[in-house]
Amino acid sequence: MAYEAYRKCLDTATLNEVKSKHIIEIIRKVGGWPMLHGNWSKDSFDLTELLGKIRRDYSLDIFFTLYVYADAKNTTANILSIHQGSLGLGASMRDYYLNDTLYGKVIEAYEKYMITIGKLIAEDEGIPVNNSFYDEVQKLIQFERNYALIISPDEQRRNHTLMYNRRSVQQLKKNMPLIKWDQFFNYILPEVVREKFYDEETDVIVSDPEYLAKISMFLEITDKNRFSAVNRTRLLTNYVIWRLIKSFTSLLDERFDDAFQDLMYIMAGRQARPSRWKVCVPTIVSWFEMATGALYVDAYFRQKDKDEALAMIANLREAFVRIVNAIDWMDNQTKHVAIVKAEAMLNHIGYPEFLNNMTALDEYYENIDITSDDGYFEMGLKVLMWIQEQEFLDLLKPFNRNRFDTSPAVVNAFYSPEKNAIGKLNSAEKFRQFGHESHMDFLAFPAGILQPPFFSGDNLKAINYGAMGAVIGHEITHGFDDQGSQYDKDGNLKDWWTAEALERFRERTKCIIEQYNNYTVPEIGINVNGRLTQGENIADNAGAYRKYISDRGSEEPRLPGLSHITNDQIFFLSYANFWCGSKKPAAALQQVLTDPHSPEIFRVIGVMSNLDEFAIAFDCKPGTFMNPDSKTRRKCSVW
Repeated sequence: MAYEAYRKCLDTATLNEVKSKHIIEIIRKVGGWPMLHGNWSKDSFDLTELLGKIRRDYSLDIFFTLYVYADAKNTTANILSIHQGSLGLGASMRDYYLNDTLYGKVIEAYEKYMITIGKLIAEDEGIPVNNSFYDEVQKLIQFERNYALIISPDEQRRNHTLMYNRRSVQQLKKNMPLIKWDQFFNYILPEVVREKFYDEETDVIVSDPEYLAKISMFLEITDKNRFSAVNRTRLLTNYVIWRLIKSFTSLLDERFDDAFQDLMYIMAGRQARPSRWKVCVPTIVSWFEMATGALYVDAYFRQKDKDEALAMIANLREAFVRIVNAIDWMDNQTKHVAIVKAEAMLNHIGYPEFLNNMTALDEYYENIDITSDDGYFEMGLKVLMWIQEQEFLDLLKPFNRNRFDTSPAVVNAFYSPEKNAIGKLNSAEKFRQFGHESHMDFLAFPAGILQPPFFSGDNLKAINYGAMGAVIGHEITHGFDDQGSQYDKDGNLKDWWTAEALERFRERTKCIIEQYNNYTVPEIGINVNGRLTQGENIADNAGAYRKYISDRGSEEPRLPGLSHITNDQIFFLSYANFWCGSKKPAAALQQVLTDPHSPEIFRVIGVMSNLDEFAIAFDCKPGTFMNPDSKTRRKCSVW
């Protein structure tokens, strides 16, 4: 199944022959795209019906986002959560729409992209594009600019207690009366879920009730104050259909790829279309995470590496506990809870055990109805529908803290506060991220990251702990950053801090924020957003990984061929090598705007300049950039 999908992805000749046939069929099914189809009628317009059918049939959220995950205050159960919507350029891209000085060229490129996609579809349908089409594109751009004003930036959404608002469906109707919620949920939920789970008293979690009120008012104002009823329904339909089209362009032919690459050149500085296999591999991995993971594990993952990784996690967890015991800013009561939480963390290492059982793996995928006769687009849509159904069926099950939620072939690591486990993605996000749309919140170390150059069971400990050890220490510390610290050992959202300890924690966090706020990204002359990146920076500056190597690293022989370099220095060089990379200015700008991780250069110098051990290893004089003193900048540390 996965191989057949990969083969169909590589077959660009067939994709070029099929053109946009499938997306044209979808547009017709949902009633047409007014800006292209002159015979569109407003009489049948119903926003709830349109949004409901698009979520049900194509797993697409627009003005609000739904996902199923653990109830943050009762992590034995799954619950349906409703969050703010996303924009056409992505979930974290609001500033692109609001600052023409910095991002005007991006919006121009986005407008051009919208025009190109519309013209390609019109060409394939054999219909003309008249001047009104270009006018309507401009209206959509302005509509999305106005929509962006309602979206809250990510740095304002880090207090999870404020984002936990339990509502019955009946109460939800008051938050966003524009949507007929009973009708909407009847559209999107599988019948068995509706029968056993849903009624008006069913609870959901609303992360931002104020947002729902704002978006409801925004959509109604579009009707009453600016447009006639005809123009309002036309505008909303145009926008919803545009978002639907855009979500599937990665499954279409090379013309659509070319248009996307033009947009990516402006947004991220990408100058050439990637080789087709570089597109297809991550796409198929995201579709068939466990099937491709089984292949990867069988070919590349050794039990020796898993055993070494488990030993590292145990050592670093122990080191973290020693650090908590030693810190002087936390009272004994809070220390005790923190230590219990650290010791309770679950480890998801390498891959889930059922991948070794082909029968179990076949059963995992038995409900995906894919055949060799399906085309690439049809396969993608069927996988997406299967992923969506599995997510909704989770509403009938207890939350599974032990489930491995990511592909073993992914080169990444995650911490989940709800699982208190050493990633989670909305299922549809996971499907689309490797196409044209890219929270992970999950202590998992897939097999993909337990490989050179990050890790090898054959490496010196100084190398492994400088690279992979830093990752493990980072993920452990996510359980105690500004967000993870809001959850207890069982993954429940709970205030377990004394007031005094919390105040001291915030003071130390403020130091980290201010430190990174003062770093200027060289390629673009814009400063890092210390508030957006605080959680990752706290985790980067964790001490557990260096604590272990400082205790035991000297026991090893020096690295052959580099015997003039101490193991302490090798440790720090391994850490720096882990973050080695470069970006185009456009990509650097996008990272500063949207990414909760600091640019790689500051993940190195920001951390190293806070460490006395680094200054000692490289004999950095006090008061210098990499060894600041009280006269230059105080060193920051939380853990």
